[in-house]
Amino acid sequence: MIALDLQTFAARASYKYAPSTIRRQLVNLQKFERWLDERNLTLSSESVIEYLQEQMDKKLDGGSIRNIFFDIQSYVKLMGINLNLEKAREILPRFTLKEARWMSEEEVRKLFDAALSTSPEIAVFIALAYEYGRRPGEVLSLRWEDIDFEHKIIRFPILKRREREIAEFELKDYLIPLLSSLPREGERVFNITHRKLCKRFKRLSLFVLKKPFTPHSLRHSRITHLRKQGVPLDIVSKYIARHASIATTAKIYRHITEEEKSEIPESALATRGERE
Repeated sequence: MIALDLQTFAARASYKYAPSTIRRQLVNLQKFERWLDERNLTLSSESVIEYLQEQMDKKLDGGSIRNIFFDIQSYVKLMGINLNLEKAREILPRFTLKEARWMSEEEVRKLFDAALSTSPEIAVFIALAYEYGRRPGEVLSLRWEDIDFEHKIIRFPILKRREREIAEFELKDYLIPLLSSLPREGERVFNITHRKLCKRFKRLSLFVLKKPFTPHSLRHSRITHLRKQGVPLDIVSKYIARHASIATTAKIYRHITEEEKSEIPESALATRGERE
């Protein structure tokens, strides 16, 4: 069997990547390892190109293919393997940021009201994700110790950062009774997996709004509404979206005025965006 040393890789990756990223890397690397074994191939630039090309022939989406390349490249670098992957990089599909899909404020309220009567846990998730514009994983990662009811402070871990970062916000009064209504059955506020949340949320949005929204749509919706209320793009980018570059915010949330675009330095807009 063609074996990759995934145990050593995981140990080294723990100093550089977030746990969620490492889990994805290991899944992709295990699939690549099985593919190599089935064809009795070794890890090489040629085998990487062949594997990526096969995934593209299967019509795998561009983002997934880029993740596969990134994970193989990470393995090569962290394991100190002398392998040039520039030719493999050249065949990758071009990365483009999709414009955010968002709900109206009325639609968010309808979803919240429907969830409140059928699934309080989902209702609290909706309230937190929308109020603070957080990613689903950041909300699901909440622990009770992250919520200071006495001083009205709530802290979210920021995902997609190599260094640990915490976003601290004021805990709104209306959220206190909602959070207090949830059972404390462990360290985490939410006892639901991301996969199950997505299924329930999509089912709820189809029933209530007749549209298949995802939990991430709450973040997009909040940021869009703040923009429409006149909150400056740089403020939204730095304190709510928390993107590494204002260019990323501008590309994802394209519903900004030409006047605002002109205020962004060309060098910033030319910067390659990060994944939302």
